[in-house]
Amino acid sequence: MADIEFISKAPEMILEEMIAEYQRLAGVKLQPADAEMILINCMAYREVILRGGMENLMRQNFVQYATGENLDNWGALWGTGREQGETDDEYRVRILSVAKGTIGTKAAYFARIKAVPGVSDILIIQKFEESILPPGYVRLIPIMETTSANMVSGGGVHDAALERSVLESITAKDFGIVGPVFVFQAAVPVPVSGSVEVRQVYGSTDEQVKRNVALKIEEYFGEISKTFSGKFGVFDLERKVLEAEGVSRVTRMDFFDIPVTDTGEFYSQGNVIVNLNK
Repeated sequence: MADIEFISKAPEMILEEMIAEYQRLAGVKLQPADAEMILINCMAYREVILRGGMENLMRQNFVQYATGENLDNWGALWGTGREQGETDDEYRVRILSVAKGTIGTKAAYFARIKAVPGVSDILIIQKFEESILPPGYVRLIPIMETTSANMVSGGGVHDAALERSVLESITAKDFGIVGPVFVFQAAVPVPVSGSVEVRQVYGSTDEQVKRNVALKIEEYFGEISKTFSGKFGVFDLERKVLEAEGVSRVTRMDFFDIPVTDTGEFYSQGNVIVNLNK
């Protein structure tokens, strides 16, 4: 595995940058024998030490580079203890073999968050997908499970309690030690409006048939609102309406200008009118 450098710490470069910045601010050209050079050299030396410490701390955040007790902590996440006399390199190979595909991957976070009670779906957006995100930040856009007054399951905009539950899960010691900085964004419901006309079974009452149809419409939109990949389909809705008790056939469905969802948006029920064909 090729080694990487998280932060530049070349002494020559640091010293050169400090001299250049001092000369720019002071408006002077320094000579090697100038007294200021002593101070700048001391500051550069201190900067090299600090950056070295920062580099080491950053490396402990990755099992591929962690050492000593920090590597032991990574092994503990997957129930893989260090064997007697085992070196860091030998121990690291065993940890990676046990945790293959589960360390800090998007799939691992997706599965972890989807397992949180109340999460119906989640979008995980990283910096390479959204350049305006600061380095180390990840955007989370959840859809929260909801239940209507009619006891219909659906999806909706998340609340602060769900945010806390998600953060508690993905920052727990049994999942990760140090990871990205997570920021939440509210999902956006995109309402679909239209009208449905049905012919009722002989002997059924208008009010009851309308209620039954409205419930089936609510159930249909509840299902497609649970996920960002949910798609609205007129024929799918028609099949759902035909399940309503008291409906003999669907005579007309008018849904025009169906909006297209974008990232972070999901379909929801707008104003859907139910009419009876006499």
